Amino acid sequence: MRNAEKTEVVLKMPKKKRFLIVGQLGSTMKSFIKLAEQYLPRDPILIISNKKWSKDFESLCRKSNFSIYFTDDLNAWQTRAEIKKHRSNICLSSGGAWIFKNDIIDLFNGLIFNCHAADLPYYRGPGGGYSWQILNKEKEISVVIHQLVNEIDAGAILLKKTKKFKKRTIYPADFYNIVDDLIEEILTDFIKLINNSSHLVLKPQNHKQAVYFSGLDSSINGAIDLNWNKEHIKLFIDAFGEPFMGAFLFYKGKKVYIKKSRVSQRKKTFHPFANGLIINRSNDNLEVVVNKGTILLQKICDENGKATPFNKFNLGRRFYMPSEILDKAKSHVRKIIK
Repeated sequence: MRNAEKTEVVLKMPKKKRFLIVGQLGSTMKSFIKLAEQYLPRDPILIISNKKWSKDFESLCRKSNFSIYFTDDLNAWQTRAEIKKHRSNICLSSGGAWIFKNDIIDLFNGLIFNCHAADLPYYRGPGGGYSWQILNKEKEISVVIHQLVNEIDAGAILLKKTKKFKKRTIYPADFYNIVDDLIEEILTDFIKLINNSSHLVLKPQNHKQAVYFSGLDSSINGAIDLNWNKEHIKLFIDAFGEPFMGAFLFYKGKKVYIKKSRVSQRKKTFHPFANGLIINRSNDNLEVVVNKGTILLQKICDENGKATPFNKFNLGRRFYMPSEILDKAKSHVRKIIK
């Protein structure tokens, strides 16, 4: 069962609150800036980011209570000096790829938090744009604000928001369509809690239940293994669907991206040598042999994202996946900035 440990973490709030926000200009940062202008109009707020992440900060942060500091190294002494100069005593991290070292964490007496757009402790790590959740057949999305500690996404939980999906087939875009609203809801609660509380009470995660998932790159990790069964292949295609390029196969020496598929109702199975073979074609799909059945490919695009007509694919030819590409897909891990 997904139960947290019972011991609570209690943090005392300072009387004078000075925020530091760390990260890139994504949904969390934009929501916080908007909400801060509403709920924290006079509080001094420092933003630390990297210029290559965040080109439009200046236009969003015109109010006098915002200061912006750009750096390539969060843990450099110059960054620590800027934080001390600002006298920041509450920190919220969002959407950045930095690893916080103890020298930064220790500046905040426990009042350092991360906004994590996935359920904890079951989806620690950068994840893969919600691809892992789809592969694991999750039917809900969570956003969590947790204490930031020196182990990735392992800190005690302050707030959590969850919403369930009603759709049967879910793509990463469905997660993104919901997550912005959840982020704004949880940040509103966070700011109000910070403003109105003398103490914060957090619940530690159950570390025995923790699972870490690495980041994914659809152009590398999206290689389809035709030895999987049709249900697993469909899930994989869904997991790398919109807004991403898609999962991919090769056809006549070229990489093609599969954006949409459906499990075939054909009951007949075929010898594994037939895996990848195009056995039927219509105006709506291609039927392709996979392990223990067939799958219907409903949308195929080239490397430029342009849809390819099904009549460009010949009956009796096959899709395939070179073993070295499949090996790379399973070994490649997206890097995190140290």
